[in-house]
Amino acid sequence: MTKFYAELVGRARRSILERSLSTVTSWGRWIYESAYANLVEAGPTFISRRLLAEIDHEKRPLRRMYAERIADLTQPEPCIRKVELKVKDEVAKVGKHPRIFTNYGAGCMAENELPEYIKVCLDEPFFWTEGGITMRVDVMAKPRPNRLDEMFTTALEAMTRDNHIHVMVYSDDSVYTGCIDGTPFAFNGDVSSNDSSQHAPAFGVVALMMAQFTRDGATALIRQCGLPFTWEDPDDRSNSGSIAYAGLFQGSGTVLTTILNHPTSCAIARTFLHVMAKSRNVAAVDLEYKAAAGMMGYEVTCDLCGPIGAPVPEKIQFLKRSPMRTTDGEWVPSINYGCLFRSFGYVDGDLTTKQVRMTPAEFANATDSELANRMFGGVVAGWKNEPATPWLEALRSRFSDGTLVSAVKSAIIQETASDRSHHVIDCDSLCTRYDISLTELHEFTERLIRLQVGQDVVCEASTAIYRVDYGL
Repeated sequence: MTKFYAELVGRARRSILERSLSTVTSWGRWIYESAYANLVEAGPTFISRRLLAEIDHEKRPLRRMYAERIADLTQPEPCIRKVELKVKDEVAKVGKHPRIFTNYGAGCMAENELPEYIKVCLDEPFFWTEGGITMRVDVMAKPRPNRLDEMFTTALEAMTRDNHIHVMVYSDDSVYTGCIDGTPFAFNGDVSSNDSSQHAPAFGVVALMMAQFTRDGATALIRQCGLPFTWEDPDDRSNSGSIAYAGLFQGSGTVLTTILNHPTSCAIARTFLHVMAKSRNVAAVDLEYKAAAGMMGYEVTCDLCGPIGAPVPEKIQFLKRSPMRTTDGEWVPSINYGCLFRSFGYVDGDLTTKQVRMTPAEFANATDSELANRMFGGVVAGWKNEPATPWLEALRSRFSDGTLVSAVKSAIIQETASDRSHHVIDCDSLCTRYDISLTELHEFTERLIRLQVGQDVVCEASTAIYRVDYGL
């Protein structure tokens, strides 16, 4: 694996970053270019940090606040006072034990530009060949719709090209498709407890990659993974303590999470190619994948996408999307409906005027039903670029509000989003994805059209959606 890790480190070069930036058409090209220019000109690091905090992300307000609070960092020391342990709030994950996550505080934003640069450098495919089998690995370092379309197309084509394997990677999630000796296959892979199972090689490779841009910054970010964790009982502050690790530990709150996971998933893919080139045992491709991960010191889960030899494209799942066949015979990425329905109709805490886009006077006079309809109408409007299905059209009909949709467009819909709304998903393809009949599909559609505030919808289709997308 030494050669493989050397190839990863070789990707972290300023020439590759500059070339990648020249082809960027979305996710804030001006932000990256400005931040990189500041690095080249040896400007204050806080300028790059504040620029990169503006990248479109669900945590942008938090990142912006952190970036404003962190002073310029000039020493290779972690800019963190303590690392707190907290319990994660889970939604619709029945039977799952409470999970602890780490809170690094504002200090985790120190040198946040380095992981961002590495993501850009990794955002190009890797190609390897061994034993007559060619593997292509696409790392979705910076998720964007057009790239996702290309990756799904390549993944489907790989199942028709003999002795080819295609791997899609985002953090600890992967999808493998291919055909070996005339037998096609596809499976979804996931590294179990990846954050907490990272070990020395991953930290070393990422440290070397970041050091290509600034050594002190790389040292500071890696050293923060060696700090002890503190915990405190919220009901009894005298009940507290700390946990110190002998080595480095990747906490879920660090900005290193994604770039530590990318090399791990790529290393498992490279080992899988080596294993398959030797065994060519396609009939046990899932076991070979687990064996390859075990050789690298990781435990993985593997979900076959249909029978080996007759894979089902709809069973592929990547970044909460699956390839679905349209009425025109095309394959397009479509949102997994478990993601939409898992928290739909649920609000954590009280609604605010901003969430429903009302004035304080309108808000005070609105009924609970009116507020809920307004709130979830905005959520449905946010799916305006998704391909049409009976379920989505039912929700659009139920929560139609032209004024609200117009307001939401500029608020939560990215201009760079790929518009797939002109596509219509074939009902048979939707049924294949969720293992339901057309009758069950249409029954759920009718329930959605008549959906009322405070009403639960439980039927064969809704149960199947949660079973397929979340294993419930």
